[in-house]
Amino acid sequence: MYTDHRVEYDLGSLDITGTTPLFLTPGHQPMRVRAVGIVLTTALSVAASVITVERAVTPGSVVGAVSLGTITIPATGAIGEVYWGEFDDVVSPGDQLAVVSDGVTTTGAGRVVVAVEPKWETPENNASMIEKTS
Repeated sequence: MYTDHRVEYDLGSLDITGTTPLFLTPGHQPMRVRAVGIVLTTALSVAASVITVERAVTPGSVVGAVSLGTITIPATGAIGEVYWGEFDDVVSPGDQLAVVSDGVTTTGAGRVVVAVEPKWETPENNASMIEKTS
């Protein structure tokens, strides 16, 4: 695996007590998702939480999304710990990578970091890419 083009994106803070997703949107180039991590910034209470990583086919919505995998954060998780999972999935322009919590705990938050690599592809091979006209 070549890692010279791998980049990490901080998607922001995920409220683990809710079910509002965070999204990563490829613009011009498909992205191969290599890893997703959650850095705990607020400890969980009551119960473990399952974070689902999905490929959302409708931008801004997880309706009809395809699950790529899950990351479980235990109720004993401490601030500063990083819970992560490895992936090998492609998200193309027109789709989004969504990270969403099951919302079963009463406290908990974390920063979501995604490691991706470009999937070298010409835009003409993606029906969602529309070239501007002069």
